[in-house]
Amino acid sequence: MARDYFDGKELPEGLKAMGDYFAVVPDDNASWCECDRCREVLAISRQDKRGEGFFSNASSSYYIFNFVNQVAKEVRKTHPDKFVAALAYASYAYPPKSLKLEPNVSVAPCLHTCYGYDKKTFANDMALYNSWLADKGRRIYLWNYFHHPMEPAIIGKWNCFPCFMPDVISREVKRYHKDGVRGVFLCGIGTQLDYYLYMQTAFNVETDYKKLVSEFFSRYFGAASEPMKRFYYRISEINREEGVVGTTREVSWLRLGTEERMKELGGYVEKAVTLVTTDLERKRVDTWKKGVWEYMKTGRDQFRAK
Repeated sequence: MARDYFDGKELPEGLKAMGDYFAVVPDDNASWCECDRCREVLAISRQDKRGEGFFSNASSSYYIFNFVNQVAKEVRKTHPDKFVAALAYASYAYPPKSLKLEPNVSVAPCLHTCYGYDKKTFANDMALYNSWLADKGRRIYLWNYFHHPMEPAIIGKWNCFPCFMPDVISREVKRYHKDGVRGVFLCGIGTQLDYYLYMQTAFNVETDYKKLVSEFFSRYFGAASEPMKRFYYRISEINREEGVVGTTREVSWLRLGTEERMKELGGYVEKAVTLVTTDLERKRVDTWKKGVWEYMKTGRDQFRAK
């Protein structure tokens, strides 16, 4: 099918390819084949304990990349200038041991940008990321997660304590530039300002995130900029102080959004409301008040009631 695609034939439904890349990525689960041959390869794969206990680990790395490699080897015989694209994800996040990947395999490690304040999770991500970088000459792309804490909250129908992380975004995008990452896919629900910061830093790696954030609040909220900026930074500081992401009600509202902190955050928003001088400023403050602050307040009130 890869050869057919590179020969200009129509791509079958369900497969993904673009330009010089044909993707070989399993479905988003670990329901691997149970035949004797696959169990034998999986047994080899599961001896690899890197990342054990984390979402991103190596327990299926040899199994998946052994297959990817075989496809790439065959494609290379007929289309030496084309690439087989793979993710490094979940149980196959680390590069396989005792297997040299074909040069026409491009890889996109999946990194939890949204866990930038969770030291253990982020350290595991850096371990797998650096292990892929060690394969010199490999075409490296990235899949960046922005899905937590919002995704589990939406699925579970509850409101979470948000996570803003301007320093993490600035640091990581600059790291990707330095390391020669070729492109990034942004996955999940990023905030208005955090996505803006990510893109501006990607466009210009010399971007100073503090200056850009200050410029945003000044130009967006006008007379109400200072308390709104403090509201944003304080949420970021709280996540950093606790070193967790609010992916459960308990973490969101017992560890992060405590009564004392919520009172402080609410004060910044109410101060901003009193400072607006134009209808546009009022509308913009109201957007953040409803979309962020009242969302948070509802989440804590519902948690307390429950």
